[in-house]
Amino acid sequence: MLPKLIKISLIALVQTVAADNIAIFYALDKDLSALASPDLKPVRQQSVGDRTIHFYEFEDHTIATIKMRSGQVETAISAQALLAIFRADFAISIGPMAAFDESVEQGEIFYAKKVVNYQSGVATNSGVAPNESDHITLLPPQHIIAAIEQQFERSITGISIASGELFVSSEEFRNELKNQYGTSAVEMNLFALSKALASHQVPSLHLRVVSDHGNSSASSDFREFVEEYEGELGSLVASLISDFPSNPTSPNSYEGLKRLLGQ
Repeated sequence: MLPKLIKISLIALVQTVAADNIAIFYALDKDLSALASPDLKPVRQQSVGDRTIHFYEFEDHTIATIKMRSGQVETAISAQALLAIFRADFAISIGPMAAFDESVEQGEIFYAKKVVNYQSGVATNSGVAPNESDHITLLPPQHIIAAIEQQFERSITGISIASGELFVSSEEFRNELKNQYGTSAVEMNLFALSKALASHQVPSLHLRVVSDHGNSSASSDFREFVEEYEGELGSLVASLISDFPSNPTSPNSYEGLKRLLGQ
C-alpha cells in the first residue's frame, strides 16, 4: 500500500492552470470515501442519465466527482455527463492499473505521460497497426508532480499506458501489448477520458496505482487489492485540493512564491 499521507504544499500550480473548478474522475469507491475529507464540504448530488455527480466546496473552489466505471465506453459516458454540466478548469483521474513488470509492487503509484488505445487501428498480418490518433501524449502539471514527490520523498515515474475495454489476465496478451505499443501498463479508462477532456480543452493529471500485473493471477490479485485498498489516491487528491490557495489565479496567494519574490 502507499506510504502514510502527510500534508504537502503546492507552490506554483497557478503557473500551469487555474483551479477554481476541479473535476475528479475515480474508479474505486474507497477513493471517493477518502476524497470526502473534512476540508471538503458536500453541497449536492446531481444525476445525468444513470450517472451521479457529487459536488463539494472548499473555500473558493468547486469540486465535481464522478465514477468512471469499467471500460472505455462507460468512461466516455461518465466524462461527458460531468463535462456537459460543469465547466472544469482542471481534472484529476485516479484508479488502478496492471503493471507489466512483475517486480513493480502492488500499491506503487505512477502518473500517465502517454496513453494508447490498443483496440483501434488497422489489422495486419503482424498484428494491429494503431492509427496516429490512437496515441495521446499527456502533459501533466509538473508542479503537482513535484509536490507529490516532495510528499513521498522520492521521484514519481511517468509511464505510457495501454487502454482498452478488456481486463487483461494473460502473460501472452500482456507481452503483446508491451511489444506492440511500447507501453508499461494497461487499464480500462484513460484513453476515453483523455479524449473527452481534450475535446473540452481541460488540462489534467492522471494518477494510477498498481493493482495487479495482467498475468494469470490478475483476477485474484485485483480482488485482493480492492479488499485491502484504503483509498490512498483519494486521500492524496484531498490533500492536494485542501492546499490549493483561495485565489488560484493570483501569485500572491502562494506563500512560496511570495518568499521567492521577496514580498
